[in-house]
Amino acid sequence: MDVQVFQLSAPYFNELLNTDIHFNRLLIETFSDRIINTSSRASYQQLFNSEKSLTKLLALLSQQKMKVSKEDMSAYLGISLRSLNRLLKKLN
Repeated sequence: MDVQVFQLSAPYFNELLNTDIHFNRLLIETFSDRIINTSSRASYQQLFNSEKSLTKLLALLSQQKMKVSKEDMSAYLGISLRSLNRLLKKLN
């Protein structure tokens, strides 16, 4: 997966917001996807305990053959790094 990063000045960014409908649409779609993903994750976290959430996340990461740092996992699960380490130790 190739990623490109662009840096825009604040005035140019505001100009694009005001004049470019495609840029506006891209931002709105991206933000709405992030809101949907965040709300889905928050509702899942309310329904299930951290251990079940971690088990599901580890299974997904294994299935996708992805490596994620402990810091990123703890942020995703909404728990401290210390809590994550305790759960990982408990699961092993």
